[in-house]
Amino acid sequence: MKRDLISVSAHEIATIILSIEASKVMAFGKEGDRWVRKSNFPQLCARSILHSIPEYAEEFSWNQRDTIRRSIIYGSRKSVYGPVKFAVDLSDGCRAARQWVEVLMASPHELEAVTDDVELFGLVCQSHQAWSTALMDAVMMGNQQFLGACYATQQLFFAPLGKVLQLFRAVVKPEIVARMKQLVAAVSARQRLVGVGASSSSEEIQPSHRTG
Repeated sequence: MKRDLISVSAHEIATIILSIEASKVMAFGKEGDRWVRKSNFPQLCARSILHSIPEYAEEFSWNQRDTIRRSIIYGSRKSVYGPVKFAVDLSDGCRAARQWVEVLMASPHELEAVTDDVELFGLVCQSHQAWSTALMDAVMMGNQQFLGACYATQQLFFAPLGKVLQLFRAVVKPEIVARMKQLVAAVSARQRLVGVGASSSSEEIQPSHRTG
């Protein structure tokens, strides 16, 4: 992620962070002696802050604004419409920036869960990129050790699962695989708890039925 952040300028990163901080006046409000979230879309509040500044469109190119917008919008991987756990079609720099955004947008009591999610997302992306590159190299260079058991049509490419896993183990370090296993277990356990809580809440609001 550190390497990918190099492609994002300091001005872009500062703009992302400042927009998130400035948007808190819209996303949160004080009730009594406590601060509560008033909006389910804090990322949209951050984007609206940016678009309220006339100089924003003048000082940043279209590509820079696209990176800033996507890193903010996809910084949240849950919404009222459903989860977006694995955002795709993001540049390496944009994906690295959104990792920061997800942590910055997390409430203090959510940090442990969010950092596990963020780390797992990053490791999966890196592993997928490494595997995809190795696969294309094997195909383009005609590596018979890999292609010997594969079959291709004009539109499809079939490979035995054993070959796929063999290639994966060759490009992804064992310690990375071990760490992903730990994170998957932790993230899955939290998701099950959320699912149980949602089911319990749903059962509690069901109307009672009387017979007689």
